Amino acid sequence: MVFRGMVKRVILISLIFSSAILNAEPKYFGAVFGDSLAYTVGAFNRKNSISACLTRKTGLSFGNFGVNGATTHDALEFLKWILAANPKIVLISLGGNDVIGYLNDVKNRKTSSRFNESATHQNLTKIYEQLKTYGMTAIHLGISPPRVPENKLSMMRDGRLERIRETALKSGALFMDNFMTDLWLNKSLMRDDRHPNDNGAKIQCERILEYLKVNKLL
Repeated sequence: MVFRGMVKRVILISLIFSSAILNAEPKYFGAVFGDSLAYTVGAFNRKNSISACLTRKTGLSFGNFGVNGATTHDALEFLKWILAANPKIVLISLGGNDVIGYLNDVKNRKTSSRFNESATHQNLTKIYEQLKTYGMTAIHLGISPPRVPENKLSMMRDGRLERIRETALKSGALFMDNFMTDLWLNKSLMRDDRHPNDNGAKIQCERILEYLKVNKLL
């Protein structure tokens, strides 16, 4: 009886929380969520971060919810930040750190890895579907790193990051293909082998802006 009472209480709290989110006034029009690319760690001038740039160019508020090194496992924990902010649009950059985690586990000869491809796609599906449940439009920012020795992400040569596109679309999310196109190997646009600099971030901002306009999200 005590256990049943506890279960009912948890369900009731969850329903109250869900109702509060659905009826809450949005703190932001959009949110940039995920890893260091979402945070725009390569931009020295924070005015050039993706969230700040989109806010400036649209006149609408975009929050920065990027965390350096974040994996899809981390993002599931951080998702409550997004739900509380209740934005209309969520731009997502995730998956790259899962690949790096997997490669490190392989290098260390671990028999299994929590960063295997199946876990990544399961986590992303949960994120996409929960955002959809709360009426938010999820847009995954695809990165498709070049397959060259100079880029660690390229060591995953079986198209793992590219397959996120299919997972996103199946889950009702959108997928933007050109987020990192032609930036990877351009030293004038990159701070290091994975992160665009201020100039690269400006290009990303313009691309996102165009994507939002084409898809009638602005």
